[in-house]
Formats: sequence, C-alpha cells, structure tokens
Amino acid sequence: MSLKLFTSLIRASLIRSMRYRFDFIMSLLEGLSILLINLTFFYTSAAIVSSDRQIELYLLAPVFQIFTGLFYGLFIDNITGLKYYINRGDLDWMLLKPVNSQFYISLRFINFGHIVSGLLAIPLIIVITSTYGIQVHLIDWCVACVYIAIAVLDGYAVLTTTTSIAIALTSSGNVSGIVLPLLSIGKYPRRIYKGWLSSLIVIALPCLVLCDYAKDAIMGSWRTIEILMHVAFMFVQLWISRTAFRGSCNKYKSSGS
Repeated sequence: MSLKLFTSLIRASLIRSMRYRFDFIMSLLEGLSILLINLTFFYTSAAIVSSDRQIELYLLAPVFQIFTGLFYGLFIDNITGLKYYINRGDLDWMLLKPVNSQFYISLRFINFGHIVSGLLAIPLIIVITSTYGIQVHLIDWCVACVYIAIAVLDGYAVLTTTTSIAIALTSSGNVSGIVLPLLSIGKYPRRIYKGWLSSLIVIALPCLVLCDYAKDAIMGSWRTIEILMHVAFMFVQLWISRTAFRGSCNKYKSSGS
C-alpha cells in the first residue's frame, strides 16, 4: 500500500514539476550556483587552507549540498506546509484519508528541482577525489550514501518532531525558521565540537554531523559499529517523530471537534 501510494505521489509530483517549470528551473539554477561557488572555492583556496584540511573541506561542501538537496526536495515543502494545512482546514480531510497520515503529509509534494540540484554535486566529488588521487571503492560510496540517507531521515525526524510539538502547543507549527538554520551546521567538520557538546550532538541531533561521516566514508575511513549506532539513533528519532505527530494530530482533532 505504501509503495503504491509513494509511486502515485512521485507521478503527481512529476506532473506538478512539469506544470510549474519555472520553479523547477530556478531550483536547478540554485544548485548550479552552489556548485559554481564550491568549484571556485576548490580552485582558489589552496593558499589559505592548510593542506591537511583541504580535502575534507572540499569534500564536505558537495556532500552537504547532496544532503540539503534531498532533504529539501523530499520534505521541506510538506512539513513546513503543515501550518498552512491547518489555517486552510486542509488537514481535516488529510487525516480522514484511508492511508498513513504522516506518510501522506510528509511526501505529498516532492520537489525534483531541489533533488536534482543536490545531485549536481556528485561530479564535483568525482573531480576532487581524482585530483587528490583518492581511490574510492564501491563499498565506500555505499557507506557514504547510507550516511547521507540517515542524515536526511534524521533531519526529517527533527523537523517533524519540533513542528508537531509546535502544533500541539500553539496550533501554528511554524518552527522552520529555527530548525532549518540549525541543520545548516552540518556543513562544518564535526571536530569543531569538543567534549560534552560533541557527545550531545551525536546523540540528540546526529544529522548535524552525518555529512562529515559521509565525507570520511568517501575517503575510506568508516567503522561498522558507527554505522549501526547511527542507524539505531535514526530509528529512535523516527519513533519520537511518529509519537509527536500522532499526539499533535489527536490534539488537533480534539480541539476541532
């Protein structure tokens, strides 16, 4: 049922993207501009960045671009749109549909422009690894993809949880202005966090450091135990978001009855 629904949502989103071609083109231009900035940084910053930090900074930027492209393309319009669904009364009929409400609301509109703009960073990763002679094995690519997928789902869980709590407390759900800037911290190396702050982020907000783990995986540095740990944290975050979403929906239905 979920797979069939997801396929239908993808088809509807493709039709919507073709109908609003200007938005799709603007998303692509945004991705190209970010790629151009990263390329400029790659070819001009050798004199101001120490050699032992160059590769990780060069790789982290396009990895973060892939994360943001997937996260924004899949979830941002849907989760941040909850406040509009409430104000217009659209949430009422969404909750009455014979499908998983959270699944439907979370993936109702997929922005392929953002997704493609994120994937445009892949050629830059290939250029960087080739320039520095880094041999990336297939397993390293797979691990990096797993880390990016975990980061996207963790980011979704954080945004869904905070939005659901805001709906339950204020009936607005307008927290994207706080959460989205917080997620942008993921473009910095995790070694900048020291002591208890590092442990707190890994446990409470792992999406802030997972792009750095993906970058390390591309460079061939990864451990199975860390992957399993982050997968476990991801399921906990998703369970929390599911619980928060159900609670906010129950509060919404009870207040509207």
